[in-house]
Amino acid sequence: MARVLVTALGTGRLISKSHDPADARPSRKYDSATYVIKDGESSAEYTTTFIAEALIKHFAIERVYVVGTAKSMWEELYDTFSGDDRDDDYYLELGRMIDDSRYDHYPYDRGYLKKVEAALDKKLGCVGSGCYLIQYGLDREELLSNFTILMQIGEQLQPGDELYVDITHSFRSLSIFQYMMTSFIENLSDRDIKIAKILYGMLDIVREMGGKAPVVDLTLINELNHWIKGIYELEQYGNGYLVADLLKEQKSELAASIEDLSDRINMNFLKDIRNEHRRKLWKGLKNVDGPDSVAVSAIERSLKKFNNDQPEAYFQLNLTLWFFEQKRYAAGYITLTEAIITKLCEGKIININSWKERQKIVKAFINKEYDDSYGLVELYKKVNQIRRLVAHSQGGSEDQYRSAVANCIKYCDQAKRAFQQMDG
Repeated sequence: MARVLVTALGTGRLISKSHDPADARPSRKYDSATYVIKDGESSAEYTTTFIAEALIKHFAIERVYVVGTAKSMWEELYDTFSGDDRDDDYYLELGRMIDDSRYDHYPYDRGYLKKVEAALDKKLGCVGSGCYLIQYGLDREELLSNFTILMQIGEQLQPGDELYVDITHSFRSLSIFQYMMTSFIENLSDRDIKIAKILYGMLDIVREMGGKAPVVDLTLINELNHWIKGIYELEQYGNGYLVADLLKEQKSELAASIEDLSDRINMNFLKDIRNEHRRKLWKGLKNVDGPDSVAVSAIERSLKKFNNDQPEAYFQLNLTLWFFEQKRYAAGYITLTEAIITKLCEGKIININSWKERQKIVKAFINKEYDDSYGLVELYKKVNQIRRLVAHSQGGSEDQYRSAVANCIKYCDQAKRAFQQMDG
């Protein structure tokens, strides 16, 4: 596991320079700034031309990946990190090529930045840092090219690496894309990559801050992104694991309850999904503070599907419909079968959860020992046949499969009408 900085390199500020070829001064520069980084109540200050240098020192960064265009200040990055080991000829030639660069003309490739990478490695005392040339991102094609480059960075990351994402410099559009891509890597990597910090050196307000630039921690953006993902998983699949993980710090018992609910939904333990103790715990959502609070209404809306005051048969039927809407057909057919049985058993047995008693009632209806079931018995026979194929992983014919998928909502509607007719 390593602390890895992903930073973008800008073009700096143009400075006056003669046209004399002997004038070896750089044509651009970053102004030196004093960056203030806060950790709780304490803070530290670093005066440097590159915020990356401040972040490397403060967070003990072990590897750095720098992205920039052909016009970015690679020569000044090299000058800063190479120190007394600077190769003057390389520095001047790199500077000349950068001056000649345009959005549609890249006179050098990534291979020419190997000396910059070596300077970074030496400064850090670790190998593995990299410099990556990206496009300006002027159209979809260039953005896809940048996507490929950032995915190459993702391939260099090791299991457990922590990302520190600096979006201070370069084009605003590239900063947004840079964050989205690192978030993409975090979410889709199988190597447990985490975004530890999203950082922005607010040079815009240096004059207001007494000549100092606060480094703003924007990690809240990533937290909100996790909430969006967590709520989506809860609403679409009944998986509250990420929501539970996000709530653990504030409401550990509530988080455990949501996690337990997710387990029971995924096991299709119908009688355990509704729980009075769990319902009381969920009232604690009202007391959630901070960024978590923005998700409360969405969580409540999702949880209400799984814990309400409906009669058991209607609850199971609505749960069936939700399963089918989410295309969880196996769980849907199992639940629909149980919903029909529950409705047939209402008022006829004391323990509605007794498997033996439920089977007796179903058999009695099939043998026509009870009055009209309003088509529920016939519907039961259809869906139970599908349930058996699902439960025993037997599969079925192509026609059976297509019919089961195509007619699932229709079967729910038929069951609902029959339920209402039985209620009188």
